[in-house]
Amino acid sequence: MLQELMDRVRGGDETARGVAEALAPLALLGGGLHEDATGYVLHGTTPEVLTRLAAAGTEDVDRLLGQPGRVQYWSSWISPELVKQVAAAHKGWTTDKGLHARRRFYAAAPVEQVVRLSRLLAQVSDTVEIPGVPEWLSLLLHDTGHVGSGRRGSGNGDGAVRERWTPQEYEAAASEGGVPSGDAPRTVLVGIVHRATRSRSWHADARDGIVASAAFDEYVTRHVAVVADLAPTLTAPGKEALLGRIGRRLTESGSGPAGLGDLARITAALAVDPAKGVRAAALQHLATLPDTQQVALLAPFLTTTPSGRLGEAATRLAALDGGLVACETALAALRDQTGRAAAGHGARLKLLEQTVERARALESPQEDVVVDLPAWEPLLDPVLEDDWAERLRADVEQATVEARANLEQIRKNRSGGGTDWLLRSAESNLRQLEQITTKDVEALPRVLTAAAPARKLKSSPSSAGSRTGVATGSPGRA
Repeated sequence: MLQELMDRVRGGDETARGVAEALAPLALLGGGLHEDATGYVLHGTTPEVLTRLAAAGTEDVDRLLGQPGRVQYWSSWISPELVKQVAAAHKGWTTDKGLHARRRFYAAAPVEQVVRLSRLLAQVSDTVEIPGVPEWLSLLLHDTGHVGSGRRGSGNGDGAVRERWTPQEYEAAASEGGVPSGDAPRTVLVGIVHRATRSRSWHADARDGIVASAAFDEYVTRHVAVVADLAPTLTAPGKEALLGRIGRRLTESGSGPAGLGDLARITAALAVDPAKGVRAAALQHLATLPDTQQVALLAPFLTTTPSGRLGEAATRLAALDGGLVACETALAALRDQTGRAAAGHGARLKLLEQTVERARALESPQEDVVVDLPAWEPLLDPVLEDDWAERLRADVEQATVEARANLEQIRKNRSGGGTDWLLRSAESNLRQLEQITTKDVEALPRVLTAAAPARKLKSSPSSAGSRTGVATGSPGRA
């Protein structure tokens, strides 16, 4: 079998050659691991290679592979010496060639081979842990997101990877990898939308492209009951990632066409989520729907949601056409026969009462309020002691001496190379102190009473565009 495999790699078998090139860094581990790993991916032979890789030190191999299990698009620095060692075992190999080989494999290989490659890479790479999702599937989601993004090592096959790897294809891979068919949709959806932290433009998640695809929209529509069930169990960043897509569909649809009612209900449920950021995001998307639809979606939560999560939704309802009536109806349901709060509803009742009272107050006409302002009085002239000017000049001279000594000490202690902020700050302080003049001191009373403008001091040798301090008069040495 091994000889047959090597003949295929050396011959014209493009798939075998691509797998060998993609896994070339494994040659650094020796012991025939590279050959066994290639055979495992292609034919499922020598599955014990997974155990051997799990026990090996694979940090360098992970970097050479481009860290396929990572969340973000950036990867660690790779030593050129490591690349040379791989190229010595696999002629002409580079990290880009390895990445392109893996990209071509993802675009065309049978799903069972892709699953085996993912299992193998998960033993080599640090992989994102997603609750309820197999480690190898997490790696597949992240790695196909990376190599199909076009953001790093772009080349032929980017579009083919994106086109092939839809949520439906990930479901097929999950089933092939042993996930029960009934659990596969939920497992795939959790794998796609789970987030440990929020994505940023400089810190984007590899799966963001999957979430933003039309194929994801279709998959969510097909499995909307699963989405409704898993949404409350996601982390706050995961809920925001989900809202970023299904909420946008509501925003773009305006009145919510047929088929989006379930998505609107999921969004409404997240409008009373424990996380404030999730509530804000959900309400923002709901705001594009008609008032009557928003009231119908949010009103049921008035009598069931804990008061600590209800404030924003209640405030939104009170501002909608028909929403205030819904709040008052909920108030009536929360009172017992004596008119007091029913057991366990005191905080919710108080919140709704305050919301209704505030809304009613804003509706009722208000009388003009006259505010009496005191007459303007000019500032009094400052009262200064006779020797204030001499004392201030002495303080300036002392501060200048100390600033000059501090600058000399900083220059003496510098280790060289580059301009540091501490040196620049000391130079700026001394420069401004040396610019203070006798006229600046004499002008101080007028500046304090706004009778004269303050004079600007240069904080750098160049006057154009420089930062400035403030003195009080015109030039002239003290």
